[in-house]
Amino acid sequence: MAALDADGRDTALAIRRALLRVMMRLPWRSSCLVCAIAGRMMLWRRRLPSSLYLGARTDSQTMLAAHAWLRCGEIDVIGAEAADQYAPIVAFKA
Repeated sequence: MAALDADGRDTALAIRRALLRVMMRLPWRSSCLVCAIAGRMMLWRRRLPSSLYLGARTDSQTMLAAHAWLRCGEIDVIGAEAADQYAPIVAFKA
């Protein structure tokens, strides 16, 4: 993915802040997939490139756990704090 210019980085960081603020104020818990898709749409509308990753892992009780995270250039927009615990299965790039 190409590196972002200063405006692109600022916009990606503003979208990350907006997503985190909205998540904290909703009366329900938003899943990582919902937040990643919302962020991807916000980036798409601003014509910024993004990669939506879906990953999986097994937890201690051999249950399957899944996670989604979103990157824009070198910016982790949402979900990256837990991404290192999951093996990426697929990435959707735009």
